[in-house]
Amino acid sequence: MAVDLPAKYQGVLASLYDADSAWHDYDAECRFIERAARPAQASRGATLLDLCCGTGSHALVLARKGHHVTGIDASRRMVDLATRKARESGLARRARFQLGNVLELRSNGRRFDGAYMLGLSALLDFLFGSMLPLCAAVGSLLRPGGFFVFDLHVGTTHPHTPPRGTARYRVGSTLAGLRIREERHPGDGFRIYRYDWTLESGGEKRQVRAWERLRIVRESDLAGLMSALRASGRWGSVELGNTDRFKNGYRVLHLRKRNGGT
Repeated sequence: MAVDLPAKYQGVLASLYDADSAWHDYDAECRFIERAARPAQASRGATLLDLCCGTGSHALVLARKGHHVTGIDASRRMVDLATRKARESGLARRARFQLGNVLELRSNGRRFDGAYMLGLSALLDFLFGSMLPLCAAVGSLLRPGGFFVFDLHVGTTHPHTPPRGTARYRVGSTLAGLRIREERHPGDGFRIYRYDWTLESGGEKRQVRAWERLRIVRESDLAGLMSALRASGRWGSVELGNTDRFKNGYRVLHLRKRNGGT
């Protein structure tokens, strides 16, 4: 399946992703992932699969804790940035990144203790509509008892709405101004975010625009997804995780593969 990757994850805008995502509490989110790992996995260092890894911020936190992470992302620029960050942090042996489509996962004989997809990637319209086959593919890559954790946002509000509608960042020699506009289409089940960037560097100014389409997920959608995952027979448990460290409206799904699963 081809991926129509939003422009905000490519090219020059990928270089600004870390600054624009500073509101994430990566340490707290990674502690949640570690709680999902069984004690034996955590003590020896779990082997983890990071889906839609972006610039590798989660993976690098986990690598510092002794885990081995393989990150996959469809943005070549983000994979390159994540690889550079791992090398500069001395973590290249524990955090590796590769270009790939998470909807076309292949095992190549590898098995993981756990997998995760955070940063609300599941809200991307093409991903939310494919969560059942994606979860099945992830399950085939996990060892018996392995886990898959991913997050969603439930409701018509979203962290990218005002007052975060405008922001300014400096990344290297570039001064970036960002304005975010939201278009809600609740009857059609999605919202569109339009990102208007003003980039200033070397006395020159240019405008860069991008947009992305995100699903509006309701409680009934979440309940239906969980019911379908349970009915698949692949997962020993399908539960909502402890979300006390996450922002209002967030839900974290925690899937545990059956011990006898293949």
